[in-house]
Amino acid sequence: MYLYRLDPRTGKELSKTNINNRDPQSDLPAQNTARGVDMPGALPDVLSSDGQFVYMRHMRFNREGAEQEPDVPHLFSPAGFLDDSWWHRTYWLYGTDMNSGWSGWATIGNQAAAGGLLVLDESSAYGFGRLNQYATHGSHVGLPESLTPWPPPDRDSRARGTIHYRLFACSKHPEVIETVLSEVQAKTQTPAKKRPSRPPTRKDIKCRWSEPVGLWVRAMVLADKTLFLAGPPDVFADQKPDVEAFEGKKGAILCAVSAEDGKKLAEYKLESPPVFDGMIAANGQLYLAMKNGQVLCFGQK
Repeated sequence: MYLYRLDPRTGKELSKTNINNRDPQSDLPAQNTARGVDMPGALPDVLSSDGQFVYMRHMRFNREGAEQEPDVPHLFSPAGFLDDSWWHRTYWLYGTDMNSGWSGWATIGNQAAAGGLLVLDESSAYGFGRLNQYATHGSHVGLPESLTPWPPPDRDSRARGTIHYRLFACSKHPEVIETVLSEVQAKTQTPAKKRPSRPPTRKDIKCRWSEPVGLWVRAMVLADKTLFLAGPPDVFADQKPDVEAFEGKKGAILCAVSAEDGKKLAEYKLESPPVFDGMIAANGQLYLAMKNGQVLCFGQK
């Protein structure tokens, strides 16, 4: 794979960086750098930048195009910014790395700002996702806590669905709180044959606030002190999930929320959900790319 730098005025090539982790003699992947199922390499993605460095997933490059150590926290998705499937083992996060494999994918989600979508300001991260509930077993999409209590009374109830999606705000470098689980909680967190002799613990990030919202957030933008959210209605609002609503056949919702405390400021009905991450704010206007092919523009009254 190659990373090119071009002069935007003329299109002239400024540099070309070869991204290659193969052994130059055997042309095979380097064997001594693999760690379990984690191995070197890269996949292309939408590039991002913080003004100082350019990022492609976990990789970091300087402004001259040279590859750097991936040790600077930044916003990225291991599955790529264009992946809209929300597979339960992938999420956006603010950090440097994500563990792989059955036992590793959940680790970072409980120790860093992470969610299905994230937006940032200078010090905070705002997200929508399974707050502090990434686990290698049990349900991955689940019902709201009004229908199933948290923590669940037994392992079977967790398997039926107890994962709660929240809109939340936390520091970009959140404090991690480790709590000792009760015996009932321990049974739901770790299978008995794998349970250690010491009391099991769970790691959670400390949030400034977290709130349930009545929609499935598929696009989110931070504009000054206001969060704008858009998506179909919450499909788990009733005992029987509404598949047609999730598919956008019953319209969608645009919601304005205070970034200070998560309180709802305004709500509007939409004919169609936005495409994934299809919203942006610019010049006092809010623009949405919709799944029905329309582009909407909202302005001040």
